[in-house]
Amino acid sequence: MGHLREIAAYTDERGTLVPVELTDVDFEVRRVFVVTGLPGGSCRGDHQLTCRELIVLAGGSALIEVGPGRDGPFEASRLARPGDSIEVGPEGWLRYSLADATSMLLVLADRPYEDPDQDH
Repeated sequence: MGHLREIAAYTDERGTLVPVELTDVDFEVRRVFVVTGLPGGSCRGDHQLTCRELIVLAGGSALIEVGPGRDGPFEASRLARPGDSIEVGPEGWLRYSLADATSMLLVLADRPYEDPDQDH
């Protein structure tokens, strides 16, 4: 369902740097966004995939679940270290859980954002 990858992360006394080289992404990046967690954790996604996405852990930890539809079955992958990543889509169902307020995901997608509440 998803293809796990590890992107190099560089940590020192100033924090962690996770450089994502666009030449290493297997698709043309059309959109980039960041998702952050909340104290106590949070669930995001829970939607049909309509594009390819590379989900990169920038901080904290996250559980990524991908399945064929809303009711699964789901394949779960834990991203535990900055630079851990997974490529998903363009089909299937995506949901993810962010462990806490330190959790942050950088997502690169091959399609622009489409507002689900707007007529197309």
